[in-house]
Amino acid sequence: MKLPRNVSGTSSQSLKRLGYMPVQRRRSHARVTTQVSGEHEEGMPPHSRINARTVSSIAKGVTRHDGMSVQERLHSLEP
Repeated sequence: MKLPRNVSGTSSQSLKRLGYMPVQRRRSHARVTTQVSGEHEEGMPPHSRINARTVSSIAKGVTRHDGMSVQERLHSLEP
């Protein structure tokens, strides 16, 4: 499964399902954090479309924190 290409920075529903909540917002980025399996923060740009490399970087950071591969996490998020 490939990473999605059309991802909105303001609608982080997938991260909310993983336990991430917004904690801070600046002009250029929003910070989300989780307390699940220890504390972890990620930065997300609030643009209407996020670059595929940025999506990949966020996905790698989240899955590294969870101890899963990106592919395993994507399969767990499928409806």
